[in-house]
Amino acid sequence: MKKKFLAVLACMLAVPMVMGGCSGDSANSSAPASSDEASSSAEASSSSGGETVKITAWLNAPLENEMAYYEAFSEKYPQYEIEYTLYQDDELKEQTTIAIQAGTAPTILRPKVGSQLNDLIAAGACADLNSYSEQYGWKDMSYEDIYDACSKDGVLYAIPRSTGGYWQTLYYNADMAKELGLDLKQDMTIDEFIALKDTVNGAGYQLLSFGNLDRWPGVIMMGDYFMQVATPQLIDDLNSGAVKWNDSPEVLEVFGTLQKLGQSGAFITGFESSDHLSVNQSWASGKTLFMYCGTWWPESVTGGRDGVPFEIHTVSLPKIDAGTELQGQMFFANDAYAVYSGASDAEKEAAAAWLDYSFNFDGCKAKFADSAMYTVNKSFNESMEELGMEMDPLFQEEAFTKQMDLPQMNLADWAFDTSVIEELKLRIVDLFAGTMTPKQAADSVAAVAAEVIGE
Repeated sequence: MKKKFLAVLACMLAVPMVMGGCSGDSANSSAPASSDEASSSAEASSSSGGETVKITAWLNAPLENEMAYYEAFSEKYPQYEIEYTLYQDDELKEQTTIAIQAGTAPTILRPKVGSQLNDLIAAGACADLNSYSEQYGWKDMSYEDIYDACSKDGVLYAIPRSTGGYWQTLYYNADMAKELGLDLKQDMTIDEFIALKDTVNGAGYQLLSFGNLDRWPGVIMMGDYFMQVATPQLIDDLNSGAVKWNDSPEVLEVFGTLQKLGQSGAFITGFESSDHLSVNQSWASGKTLFMYCGTWWPESVTGGRDGVPFEIHTVSLPKIDAGTELQGQMFFANDAYAVYSGASDAEKEAAAAWLDYSFNFDGCKAKFADSAMYTVNKSFNESMEELGMEMDPLFQEEAFTKQMDLPQMNLADWAFDTSVIEELKLRIVDLFAGTMTPKQAADSVAAVAAEVIGE
C-alpha cells in the first residue's frame, strides 16, 4: 500500500534528500569554509532569478519525524517548493520504474546503491552530477569508497543519504549475561556462540532474537558473512558473471554458515514466521540474550534504547572460524538520492541544492542536533565532540568502530539484481530449514543469475 503524506506541505517545504532521522535548527551551524562558500554561491545564483522553482520528490522517509530539518532547509532556500510522495521500499522502486518508462519521473529519485542505482544509470534516468559535485565540494565531504559507490565511469550519479551506515551486530542483554555468569568476548566463533545455547535455554531464555518472515533479514545476514570471507571484487564478479555462484568457495562457505546457524537452534523458536520488529520487541522485554540488528534499532523498538529496562552492550557477529577477519563493511552507501535526467536545468539546480543540504555540514548538524550519529560527512563526524554532540556509546563499542576503516561493500538486500535477491531470499529459507544443501542453493541462484546476465 502506498503510504500517503500530505503531498504538498504547508509553505511547500523544500526538503533535503536525507532519509535518516534528524531534527533541530541549522541557523547556528557552521560549515567548513569551502562548503559554506559553495552553498552561498549556489544560494545566490539560485535566488537571482526571483522565480519559485517547483520540484517533486518520491521518498520512503518518515517525513513527519524530520520536519525541523526540512524547515531549516526551507528557510535557507525559500525559492524552492517541493511536493512529496511517500512509498514503502518495494513500491517506491516499482513506481519509479513505471514513471521513468512513462517519462513522468519525479525530480529527486531515491535508489538503493548497487543494482537499483545501476539499473537507473543504465536506463539513462540519472543526471550527471559532476558539475554540482565540484560546485558544492561533495567529493571532499565524503569518504572515498562512498563517493565511488555512487559513481560509474568517472561520473557521479547520486549522493548517499546523510545517515551513517547500517552496520549489523549483536546487541546483548548485559544484565542477563551477568545473571548467567557469561563472559561474552568480542570475537566469538560460531561454535562458541552456539555453545552458549545450553546455558541460556537452561535458564528459561532463548539465545538470539532473529525473525525472517520478511526474508530480507536472512539476505542481510548473508551479506554480513560475505564480509568475513569475500572482497568487494567478488561481489562485482558475481554480478557480472565473471564468477558463478556455484563455483565460488566463498559462496559455499557462507551458505554453509547460514545452514549451520539455522539448524543449531540458536534462533528463537518460530523465527521463520516472526517479523523483525516483533522479535526486536521481544528482546526488549528480556526474553532473549542477543538481538541481531543494525544501527537503525532505536527506531524499530518502542521506546528506543531508553525504553529497554536493562544494560545493553554489543559484540560482533560470530566469526566463521578463529582466523576469520572482516574484509569489508556496509557503512554509508546503502541508499542514495539522484536527480532525474529529464528535469529542466532549473529543476536540476533546485534538486542539487536539496541533495547538498542533506550531505553538507549544516544539514548534518540540523539533522542530528538531538541525536548524534555517524554520517556520510567526514568533517561533521570529526567535529561532533567540538559541537558538543554526544555519540551513542553503543556506536563507540568495538563491534561498530572496528568496521569504520574497512572497504565499502554493498552487501545486503540491494547488492544484486532484483531477481537474484528474490531467489536468495527463498534459498536462504531452504538453508535455514535444511531442505537444500549449500551446493543445491548455489546452483539455483547461479541459474537465476545466468538468466539475468543473458547467458
